[in-house]
Amino acid sequence: SFLQIAETYIRKNSDTMFAAESTQKLFAFVESLGIPLPDANFESVKNSVLDLIQTYSSRLFSIGKSVINTAGTFFISLLFIVFALYFCFLDGPYLGGLIKKAIPINPVHMKILMRKFADITKNLFSGYILVALYQGLASFLLMLAFRIPAALLLSVTLMLASFVPLFGAAIIWFPIGIILCATTSVIKGIAFLVLAAICISFLDNFLRPLFLKDRIHVHPLVIFFAILGGLKVFGMNGLVLGPLIVILFFTVLDLMIEKKSTYPDTSIEVC
Repeated sequence: SFLQIAETYIRKNSDTMFAAESTQKLFAFVESLGIPLPDANFESVKNSVLDLIQTYSSRLFSIGKSVINTAGTFFISLLFIVFALYFCFLDGPYLGGLIKKAIPINPVHMKILMRKFADITKNLFSGYILVALYQGLASFLLMLAFRIPAALLLSVTLMLASFVPLFGAAIIWFPIGIILCATTSVIKGIAFLVLAAICISFLDNFLRPLFLKDRIHVHPLVIFFAILGGLKVFGMNGLVLGPLIVILFFTVLDLMIEKKSTYPDTSIEVC
């Protein structure tokens, strides 16, 4: 929808957008910075931009077809997950007892690790999933207020982008604000950018610590690199698996250090 709007806007306003008179000041400013610019053929520039838009429109259409084709596989996988979760919730204590007996670790240490595993999983879920849901809802309401097309689709995409380190949800709402500035009104675009920065990204800095509540006693920088490593090795599952493995590793180290300080004259035997 955005690509179609952009194409229509360029075709209707190509005379003013790509006219030499309207860009002469911009070129003069760039050249004053010491950056040489070649002579521009504005008709070829317009055609290149339109070709680029049409190419990406076709590519997005093909991506949509592939998503529809793989939707059946996704729902089958979802069915197996729900089926497995049913028995995990029904027989969780029994299955947990089997795991404790099967793994050759001190029962006291195993109990600590199991409790730590449950706490980390729960807090990582609340610290990431709940914040992503909030950002998706806030962006959906904001886009409806500004009458942005495909608000629901863009909000779901923003939820997924919120897991990206450093940039997060800004990957979605910042280009939307720039598009509003270019196609509708500069004031409307700036208002959207300011509200999105405050209601979506800025509040993230308060909500995430509120949900985590210092229950994961690891430096945020370690968590950040654990997420990057998890994404590299496990894909999207690494958002949880990366920090989980790192935190369990530090938990085992704490157990070994505690055992060594309690029994300094004996060898360390965790397993």
